[in-house]
Amino acid sequence: MSTQVEREQSQAALWALLPIAAALALALGGGLFGGGQMPLAGFLVWSVMALIAAGIGSVLAWRSLRESRERSQAALDAAASALEQANSLAAQVPEISAQEIDDLKGQVEAINRSQAVIEFSPDGTILNANENFLNALGYRLEEIKGQHDRIFVDAEERETSEYRAFWQRLGSGQFDAGQYRRLAKDGREVWIQATYNPVFDPDGKQVKVVKYATDVTAEMQRRQARQAAEAHASKENLRIKNALDGVTTNVMIADNDRKIIYMNGSIKEMLQTAEKDIQKDLPNFRVEGLNGACIDAFHKNPQHQINMLNALKSTHRTEIKLGGRTFGLIASPV
Repeated sequence: MSTQVEREQSQAALWALLPIAAALALALGGGLFGGGQMPLAGFLVWSVMALIAAGIGSVLAWRSLRESRERSQAALDAAASALEQANSLAAQVPEISAQEIDDLKGQVEAINRSQAVIEFSPDGTILNANENFLNALGYRLEEIKGQHDRIFVDAEERETSEYRAFWQRLGSGQFDAGQYRRLAKDGREVWIQATYNPVFDPDGKQVKVVKYATDVTAEMQRRQARQAAEAHASKENLRIKNALDGVTTNVMIADNDRKIIYMNGSIKEMLQTAEKDIQKDLPNFRVEGLNGACIDAFHKNPQHQINMLNALKSTHRTEIKLGGRTFGLIASPV
């Protein structure tokens, strides 16, 4: 802009020289006329042309200067408007008080005291880690800084497409949370409940990923032990069921709520044979659908049976008479 203004001012100066040149020409013509070297008619024409040139030069010089001033003023107005807008935007940015800054620092310190924190670049390179994280995995900061997160992952997992996609998502600014299996320096398994949080600069560019984590290894080990025990019990129950299915002894199993959870084929066959006789005393008795029902269905006085089962500590032998039939019963706690 300044170059254009300078060019316009130079042009105006050139136009301003035209009246001066016209005055010199007029003086020269007068000298020639006075010396008898120019006739009167020629001098008059000469003078008119010089005056016209002087007038034109003055007008053009004035117009050029005016346009230059107008452009300069427009540029100044635009700059003033831009400055006003900048000041207006600056006024909209809330000021952060010293108290607020102290509060934020206090929150960060509280997080660092209670959680394991580690910072990564968007590609997974380790930038920093607090003491909680280092202690949980048995490292010193200088041992992991500059390394990739894959040092905490076993060799098989780090080569999977899922792990690569995991860091591609984080590197693109996506959030992630869950439970993650990681390996400590000594090779032991560490489970963490963690969040991976993208961090952006004021221009919206991602600069890092911060992970906040809690060690849940003990909880995970208890859960795994419970699941293993349940799987073993289920397998053992299946083995027992398969054995009971093949015996000729009548077997029925009920849970602590007296709900029937198992009947083998032998007892089903026996009850189906006796069903009509049993219905003489228990009209609502049906073998079909008995599995899942309460064993109170076999008794006219269920409370008597409830009291007996609540006190059951060892094998109990008794008889039940229904519909003219007598059923021998052996009840054993499990």
